[in-house]
Amino acid sequence: MPRQGYSNLLDPEARKQSLTRGMANESPYVAFFDLDDTLLSANSGKIFWDYCFEHKIYSAAELGFLGLSLFKFLTGFDETEDFVRNWAKCFKGWSETRMREITSELFDQRIRNVIRSGAHHEIGHHKKQGGRTVILSASTRFVCEPVKDFLAMDEVICTGLGIEEGRFTGTLAGPYIFGEQKLLSAMSYCSENG
Repeated sequence: MPRQGYSNLLDPEARKQSLTRGMANESPYVAFFDLDDTLLSANSGKIFWDYCFEHKIYSAAELGFLGLSLFKFLTGFDETEDFVRNWAKCFKGWSETRMREITSELFDQRIRNVIRSGAHHEIGHHKKQGGRTVILSASTRFVCEPVKDFLAMDEVICTGLGIEEGRFTGTLAGPYIFGEQKLLSAMSYCSENG
């Protein structure tokens, strides 16, 4: 059941009017792009997992915990958000600097290679029309921001990891940007940047 106040978003024309209403004249609309299997021809979470596994970034205990969590997700015992929250626990105590170093290398070695060939053209098209280009993704900013910068996009709306005093808390910093939350986040962005 849709959340109260959002039921008209099921109608395509109402959704279009709602998303563009009040946008500043210099930016007549926003073009939202998902990261995984849209801008990228692969899933960034799997790329990150494979990279961390190959470089022995996770401890044996973390691998066991994540393996069990993945099993519970794949067999339907846990939702996607449960798996992501468990994944975030593995970063507790990591420095933000360490994550940036890992994801910078990850981008250079793997993610850059799976950016779809038409992404630059599509983003350029929207920019020429005066539109803002925004990545809207369940991935974290540590994965999304290098892609945003590479493609010269405007902003990122993504799942945040909790950080205090430069260290990860092992929690999410806000909502998991997935499913209905993507729509709500897009609506909020348009409202705040109107």
